[in-house]
Amino acid sequence: DAPVFDIKLLDLEKAKKIWPKRLAIEKDLSQLLRHMPGLDPGASEKLLAYYFADSDLTGWRQRLNQAILAKQAKQQQKAKEVA
Repeated sequence: DAPVFDIKLLDLEKAKKIWPKRLAIEKDLSQLLRHMPGLDPGASEKLLAYYFADSDLTGWRQRLNQAILAKQAKQQQKAKEVA
């Protein structure tokens, strides 16, 4: 059997339309991390470290977690309204 790979792509096309760029980055990365719930914490840290190089990872991590939690709460609220 051939190996199976789960590939995720990060589409930064929206970054051109959103100002400031920080909001585009938060939106794209929070969406990526939200769709990869089984991602090993070490792997997500490595992704953030490569993506942000020498930036303030703690601040970015906090903003991304807040964005993920807000989106999840919004989805849960929609699910309750539908049910």
